[in-house]
Amino acid sequence: MKVCRVCGEAKPLSDYYAAKVNRDGFQNSCKCCVNKASKAWWQANKDRQKANNLSWVAANKQKVATTHAAWQKANPDIVAAMKARRRARKANSHGSHTAKDVKTLMAVQKCKCAVCRESIKEKYHVDHIVPLAGGGSNDKTNLQLLCPSCNTSKGAKHPIDFMQSRGFLL
Repeated sequence: MKVCRVCGEAKPLSDYYAAKVNRDGFQNSCKCCVNKASKAWWQANKDRQKANNLSWVAANKQKVATTHAAWQKANPDIVAAMKARRRARKANSHGSHTAKDVKTLMAVQKCKCAVCRESIKEKYHVDHIVPLAGGGSNDKTNLQLLCPSCNTSKGAKHPIDFMQSRGFLL
C-alpha cells in the first residue's frame, strides 16, 4: 500500500505507474490522479499541442508518408472499407460496412464469385448489388463479392439488367 500525494488515499501499488527514479519504483501520485492531471494539461494546451503536431508532421513528411503507406499495405481490407464509406458519403448514400462484414460475406459465399462461381480467394472486388450511383446503400446487406472481370463488366448496371445480359432469366 502507498499513499497518493495528490488525493491522500492509500492504494495498492498496482494503482501506481512505475518510476525508476523513486526508491520504491513507483510514482508519488496514483494512476487516477496522474490521468486527471494529464487530461487537464491537454485541455489547457490543446492549441499549442495541435500546432506542435502540425509542425512535426510538416518537418517529417517522408516519415509520415512511409508509415501511412506501410499501414495501408498491412490493412488492405480496412482501407477498402474506408474507401467505400467515402464513396458512399459522396453519393449521399446511407449505411456502412466494415472489413469484418466483408470477411463474413467471403465465408457465406464460400470464396466464390456471386455471378460466375469462380474462386475469389486470390483477388476479389466488393460490389454493391444495387449500385451507389443507382441509389443503393453502402450497407452490408447490399454487398456481394465478385471476381474482377464480373465486377468490371457489371459497372453501375442494375442487378437484374446485368444478370439478364449474362443469360440468367430473372
